[in-house]
Amino acid sequence: MRYPKLKLAILMLLAIDVVSYAFVGTLPRFLDALAWMLLLVIYEVKSMEVVFISETIMSMVRNTLIAVIGWVLLRYFLDHQWLDVTNSALWFIMIILFELKMHWPSIVQQYQSVYNVTNLTVLAGLGIVAFFWLLDFAWLDAFDAVLWLVALAVIDLDVFKLEENK
Repeated sequence: MRYPKLKLAILMLLAIDVVSYAFVGTLPRFLDALAWMLLLVIYEVKSMEVVFISETIMSMVRNTLIAVIGWVLLRYFLDHQWLDVTNSALWFIMIILFELKMHWPSIVQQYQSVYNVTNLTVLAGLGIVAFFWLLDFAWLDAFDAVLWLVALAVIDLDVFKLEENK
């Protein structure tokens, strides 16, 4: 029973993160944080096989959120914000991994070691980006990056094998 509470606590922290960007961040950063939080909820609901809305609507919402994230990446690129571009590109790789895991689990299972190495490589890259934000004294961005690393590790990758212990 501790695992769902941990997920809820992480989601609450992510919601606080989104609100923080609404007040002190730029519009692209706010939309990016909001889209990612909603996308995480969609992936989590999908993995639990809970049906609240139709699959068609869920896909439309998911695709819209991914498009928002793509728009934000483009904005970062056009504004020459290379650390943000790197961060967003790494997260796009995570979207691909999420989609593979959700829609083609047999392929993921067949290439599990490649999937795991890719996940760990992306996590390492995201950790490096967070470190550079710390060096740049970009506290909110660094907090956001670390929080998302924790969310990814606990919720998606289940690094503590908490799901097995339920």
